[in-house]
Amino acid sequence: METNGDTDGAQRAYVGLLAEDPKHFLTLMSLGRLLAVRQNIRAARTVFAQAVAAHPQEAAAHAALASLLVDAGDRAGARAAFERALAIEPEHREAHRGLAILAEREGDHVRAQRHWRAGFPDGRLATTPGTPPGPHVRVLLVASAIGGNIPLAHVLDPAYFTLTTLIAVMPSCAAGLQFTPRSSR
Repeated sequence: METNGDTDGAQRAYVGLLAEDPKHFLTLMSLGRLLAVRQNIRAARTVFAQAVAAHPQEAAAHAALASLLVDAGDRAGARAAFERALAIEPEHREAHRGLAILAEREGDHVRAQRHWRAGFPDGRLATTPGTPPGPHVRVLLVASAIGGNIPLAHVLDPAYFTLTTLIAVMPSCAAGLQFTPRSSR
């Protein structure tokens, strides 16, 4: 439903599934992401907090909650949640990227650089994972991670678009990040 644009139907379906199994991890995460895309941030935070409570060993739940805490201005809560994600999964890219943003905002450029490298081991490109089969319009988004998340998900439906994001990092973090062009096949 969600990939067909029926976000209301998808939300009802997720809520129905959670009525049957309130701790179902993938349903909690899908509902949280859908709510965040729809800018219902308070509800998304609640759902991700439920995912963390029900599945404390899932790094993705901690990182998703942390991302919303960054946006809410709760740096301490976000840092703790990102660090929990890394304690579970030391190479979790989203958690490293989030900690890089926090470190840069706090002026700790050395720590920011370390997390940027870990968050973007293949350079400064991040591609939308799990693109469904079929023809897609390829979109390159050039963004400044320091500016926070850019809410484009409601415009760039993954059923039709493959989004690649090029992160333009601050000069203090850029040292040591190598961009190596990949040959097209």
